[in-house]
Amino acid sequence: MVKLISVWGKGGVGKSTIASSISLLYNRKGFNTLLLSTDPTPASTRILCKKEVKTPTECDGVKIIELSEEDILSLWKKRFGDEVYNVISSFLPVDYSIIDYVSRAPGISDEFTLYYLYELFKSNEYDVIVWDTTGAGGSLNLLKIEKELYEHMGDAAKLYLKVRSTLEKLRKAQYEPLELINSWRELAKNIFDILSSNDHDLILVSEPTSLSFFVTKKILEDLNLHNIYTRLIIINKVFNEKICSNCNFIDELVKESKDSLNLFDSIKDIEKIIIPYIDNPEKRIENIIDIINEKNQKIF
Repeated sequence: MVKLISVWGKGGVGKSTIASSISLLYNRKGFNTLLLSTDPTPASTRILCKKEVKTPTECDGVKIIELSEEDILSLWKKRFGDEVYNVISSFLPVDYSIIDYVSRAPGISDEFTLYYLYELFKSNEYDVIVWDTTGAGGSLNLLKIEKELYEHMGDAAKLYLKVRSTLEKLRKAQYEPLELINSWRELAKNIFDILSSNDHDLILVSEPTSLSFFVTKKILEDLNLHNIYTRLIIINKVFNEKICSNCNFIDELVKESKDSLNLFDSIKDIEKIIIPYIDNPEKRIENIIDIINEKNQKIF
């Protein structure tokens, strides 16, 4: 059984570092692990490979794929270009160049990201897939678009049935698109089924500030609307007196961390892990792995 772990959070909270740490932890436990990054500014290879390299690649035993928007659009054309052309050309007298135009439509790359993830999950090639998502707004947009696709495909099928006889009189269709429209709707449903299943653990990364707390609350509310529930909240970069006992400037950061942790305590029924601020980048990954492994054996 494949385990999908998605790592969410607003930009700058250390989401990619946490995703990389979790990937490395699973790999060390003997699981064939893939780290998939759809962040527009990916950092996975810089974190695990110590340099920026072209993906797919493997570092420290973890397979890594970083997808840019151009990568996603190219993959979309290969997978759905013919199908979309067959549907459009059954309505309108267009040539195949229409696909280049359609591929740039808002939401296409977002939609295909979830499809790509779904195909990786179904392939059973990996034991664990860790998905380093885009910043919170972009990730929530993925879910919104997927939901809209599911709803609109139902409407599209009804519309096609209503106008089919008229269209056939105007132009003899060479391809019956109704089956494809229904298959796309079923695909959208299958993707949501995985994201809301027990095979998916959603981890929300935040930091100890009041802004991050309120962003976290909003993300949780939006996820719940899609019946996707958060398994774990990781509060990263928490300041304490041990970081620098004789530094006056640290006092304000420590107080902000404590006040923010009190706010996070108001979020019930979701396990939380606190990661202290780690100023040594060479030790950061290993320290995070140790903390997560110690605190969360139930998941990891």
